[in-house]
Amino acid sequence: VGTESRTTTTVTNDTYTVTGTITAGSTLAITEVGSFDAVSAGNMLIHAVHSAVNVSSGDSIAYTINLKQVPNVV
Repeated sequence: VGTESRTTTTVTNDTYTVTGTITAGSTLAITEVGSFDAVSAGNMLIHAVHSAVNVSSGDSIAYTINLKQVPNVV
């Protein structure tokens, strides 16, 4: 579960930000992160793949996800 906020990149409140920390329950190679609209069975809004980060049980990894909203210019 992450903490949501609005931040300013270019225009006031144009970026949706989620920050969260995940604690590993076992030894893992973490290669993906995503943001969902529910704790279980939710819809994924953002997904990213990255190089493996190896963690052992009890280790934590922190993520900050930013989604900049670009206005429709006509």
